[in-house]
Amino acid sequence: MTILKVLPISMLFYLMAWMIAPLEIVYYPSIMAFLLLALMFLSMFLGILCYQLSLGKNYRRYHVREEIVLQSAKKLLKVVLFLAVLGLTLRMLDKLLIRDMLSYDSAVARRDADSEASALGIISVPLYSLLLTLPAFISYFNFTKIRKLALIILFSIPSIEVMFMGSRGLVVTTLFMFFIYYGAVSKMRLRHVIFAAIFVLIVLYVSSAIFVDRITSYGFSPLYSAFNSAYAYTLVPNTWAAHIIDEGGFISLCVFAIVNFFQYFLHGFLEFSYLIDHFQYVSYQDGAYTFRVFGKLFGASTGAENITPRSGVYTTFLGPLWVDFGVLSLFFCFLWGWIMALSYNKVKRGLIQYLPLYAYMGAVAFFSPVVNLIQNALGVYVLLACIIFIFMFWLLKLRLETTGLTKVNFLLR
Repeated sequence: MTILKVLPISMLFYLMAWMIAPLEIVYYPSIMAFLLLALMFLSMFLGILCYQLSLGKNYRRYHVREEIVLQSAKKLLKVVLFLAVLGLTLRMLDKLLIRDMLSYDSAVARRDADSEASALGIISVPLYSLLLTLPAFISYFNFTKIRKLALIILFSIPSIEVMFMGSRGLVVTTLFMFFIYYGAVSKMRLRHVIFAAIFVLIVLYVSSAIFVDRITSYGFSPLYSAFNSAYAYTLVPNTWAAHIIDEGGFISLCVFAIVNFFQYFLHGFLEFSYLIDHFQYVSYQDGAYTFRVFGKLFGASTGAENITPRSGVYTTFLGPLWVDFGVLSLFFCFLWGWIMALSYNKVKRGLIQYLPLYAYMGAVAFFSPVVNLIQNALGVYVLLACIIFIFMFWLLKLRLETTGLTKVNFLLR
């Protein structure tokens, strides 16, 4: 997906979701909410456009590789694999041995038990997040099918784990990142789109089954959840959908999966409106709310966790930023678009180290009308992993340059 298509496709997909969702609005958004959401998209788009214009007419778009870059990439693969597998090992030790997650009989119990991470678990997360950078190497080297499959399996482990823990946020990030990775390897064809759609439907059904397991363990029915969950504060099923869900059976679960997905996907904008309509700011949080994970990382509370009027809901990409920076959050959106365009153009020139960053930033931008993926779904850790990926590549390249390795340029096909 090219850089100029990310936001238009995101807006189109979001509008189509509103058109077909079997839902009724309970809390109607304000004009201010519409205006700010439009300014969020505009700020990102201006950031992208300004960077593209800054390149000038003489910008060379063909890919260039250097022998020194290839050698750096080979060494980076070994380093990233080692650190990512180390992080995975530490995380499994934390989950399976220290906290014995397999002893819990439901996703809800595992999710509740996972609220307080051990020191080992906290240390493992930045390394563990490096698993999401591995498919970048597939676009750079001619791996065998077995090696490609191994990298994809490792890349998928974080999503599998969060679903096992009764969560789903990281799944959408992973799917979109994989879409970007795949686009860097080959062109998307109709059969790929069909396969992706089938896969997404399967994931949707499985994730809904996990959610049903979660709510039934609390003694609630799917229909009760559809009308009383945090998402249902602003959106509820329409009469037809409620009737089908109440009947029970396979079709009922399928309809509930659809309703739950659309509530999950669409409620963020309405909650953003509720946020700006009802929250009286004493002072902006200066990043402590969006980036509160750093407080957890260092074992300290930022004090901003429960500052919003409603917790446990999404408020679009702009919501958490608005709590932190107010109107200056629009500049953050501009900067996000600028850096996303920068990383995209670096990728177009064959610089592998920027591909994970672009894939992640593209995912954040695509889901910006829904959720702030920096704040949710290991977001800060994934962003940190992408930056570490670039930094390690630079260090390895610098080391090879100091050894006197000859630079040999050649064009990619």
